[in-house]
Amino acid sequence: MKFADASGRILNVYQSNTQLPDETWLKENIESKSKTLIDRSLDEENFTYINANFHTWYWGECREPGLRVLDYCNSRGVPVWTAERVYEFLKMKDEASFSDIKWSHNQLTFKLSSAINSSEGLTFLLPAFYCSSKIKSITLNDKNSKFELKTMKGYEYAFVTVTPGKIYEVSAGYR
Repeated sequence: MKFADASGRILNVYQSNTQLPDETWLKENIESKSKTLIDRSLDEENFTYINANFHTWYWGECREPGLRVLDYCNSRGVPVWTAERVYEFLKMKDEASFSDIKWSHNQLTFKLSSAINSSEGLTFLLPAFYCSSKIKSITLNDKNSKFELKTMKGYEYAFVTVTPGKIYEVSAGYR
């Protein structure tokens, strides 16, 4: 969540709720609770990031359960990011924008603008179906683009990953 100043102007400062504070790891069986949160996010498609604190001054006491949670993340294919990496991702995601969105003759076109350079890809989703038509092609700046079809919450989407820091003319053809 971004902060706002007293006049309501949105600031480029983020706050993140800590679902797994390390101060309670040994007191409240946070290891088990963390697995529940991870499983719900993945298995029930309630996708989110989960913020866990690993304070250096408290690491000695919660090291073993903390390492088990990290191992569990690894076993489920869950990436573990630093707070800085999450912040950079959120800035990149929030800054990206879609404009000039048009639909004509089974063709969806729009502009994707992204000014923040990052070594991470920026992924957007398009519906795989519109009415009775299925997505058949996607072009970025008039060049064919790869996309991957995945189902989330019962709906199929085309996932497209681009290099951030650029402007793209996107066209998606449906038949």
